[in-house]
Order: sequence, then structure tokens, then C-alpha cells
Amino acid sequence: MYRGLRELRESNGESPNNIFKALGLDYRFVVDGNDLETLINVFEDVKDINHPIVLHVVTQKGKGYAIAKEFHDRYDAADLLQENGVSVEQIVADVKALLS
Repeated sequence: MYRGLRELRESNGESPNNIFKALGLDYRFVVDGNDLETLINVFEDVKDINHPIVLHVVTQKGKGYAIAKEFHDRYDAADLLQENGVSVEQIVADVKALLS
């Protein structure tokens, strides 16, 4: 399964080996899941669809957050950062700075 997902990522969702389509599911590929405007547009496009849909969103772990980016193999959630001395307040401040 991992190989098929990798093929989908590498082909921007165009690989003929698409397990989701093979299962009869509607499939959308989002190449830049870190782009908030793109995500909003995709969600707007699919919000009224009345059947199951798979949104395959590619993101960069830790984008814009130096600690998570530096240790991308370990940090994938705020609680892990907190375990290593990063406060909730710092996480919130950093996220706000990224969004402004």
C-alpha cells in the first residue's frame, strides 16, 4: 500500500495504481497541504458532495516551525513538543505568527 501512495504523491495523484479509485471512491489530490488558501478552496469544492471522497493531502512536517522542522523524524504533534520543553504558549504564538 505504501508503494501505491508514494506513486500517487510522485505523480500528483495521476498514477493509474490508485487504490481509492479502484475501490470506487472519489479521489482528490492536494499537492501543497501547507497552503491554507488551497485547502480552503478544496474544502469549498467538495463540501456539497454527497458521497465518500478521499482527499489525499501532502504536507511538509514542521513547515514554519523550526524545532519540528529540525527534528522532522520525531515531531509530528504539539504534545511531543511539549514533552521536550516547548510550552503551549510558545506553540500558539508561533502558529499565530505563521498565520499573520
